[in-house]
Amino acid sequence: MPSALMAQAGGPRPDFVVGDRFGASCDGKLTRGLKDAIAGLGYDIQLNRPYAGGYITEHYGRPHRGVHAVQLEINRGLYLDESTMSASLGYSKLEKNLTSLAARLFVELPSAIERRAAAE
Repeated sequence: MPSALMAQAGGPRPDFVVGDRFGASCDGKLTRGLKDAIAGLGYDIQLNRPYAGGYITEHYGRPHRGVHAVQLEINRGLYLDESTMSASLGYSKLEKNLTSLAARLFVELPSAIERRAAAE
């Protein structure tokens, strides 16, 4: 997403926005886990505002069937010089943080959802 400087409204933008269609496309435990993990890296993060998710989250996210979809918007000001469209000094830091975040999430988040037996 555009940074605050490039956004049409000109207001401040968070570093990240996690969109889960207001809980319709992803189990809340997974969404909260992702949000908490990103915040734990020191980023400003919002949930569903200003982006709640688009076509993919709406059409494919089916948490009741075990299919979870989130949209992750990243403020371009973290990694890009928007005037030249080239990588900024923050690119390497963001790359490192996203790599460690992905590794952590693949290990921790699947166990966050309890699977219930059909009789429950």
